[in-house]
Amino acid sequence: MKVYTAAPIGTTVKLKLESTTGSAEVDVITTTTNQWETLTWDFTGTPTDFNTLVLMFDFGNVGDGSATSTFLFDDIED
Repeated sequence: MKVYTAAPIGTTVKLKLESTTGSAEVDVITTTTNQWETLTWDFTGTPTDFNTLVLMFDFGNVGDGSATSTFLFDDIED
């Protein structure tokens, strides 16, 4: 998935997969700021029966509407 943010390098982006039978989640850390970056989560070995995708940007922090709390995303691929 491509992500653009002014948040500082090292910001956590959590991707969670959910279904009625369970869930799986993986965190990645941003390595750029103020430019598009391709983030990749590795769910190798995870069951494939999930039907819900949840994205949590800057996980663990409450957003305040500022530029560093704004995240744009595009091109989600599996």
